[in-house]
Amino acid sequence: ALKRKLPMICANPDLRAMQPGGGMGHMPGGLAQLYEDMGGEVTWFGKPHKKHFDASLSLLAGGHDPAGMRACHVGDSLHHDVQGANNASLASLLVG
Repeated sequence: ALKRKLPMICANPDLRAMQPGGGMGHMPGGLAQLYEDMGGEVTWFGKPHKKHFDASLSLLAGGHDPAGMRACHVGDSLHHDVQGANNASLASLLVG
């Protein structure tokens, strides 16, 4: 893929996630990060990237301007959920 300069779209940029039973699982974001580190082109979409939150707020606003809308993002990950909410200037609630 790298030799052919193929772009990658990463729609789930999670690096790691807690698995049932308590172990950590490797997620697609790790592969995308490796590809980017090797010089590949990656388009990121999903938490913690602001574009993901902007699209979500736009859907919630039902076609109206979401500026000034009050929202709180609830999640279980500091890296994906809380960081993403911060990137989008949203309140966040961490659950565990």
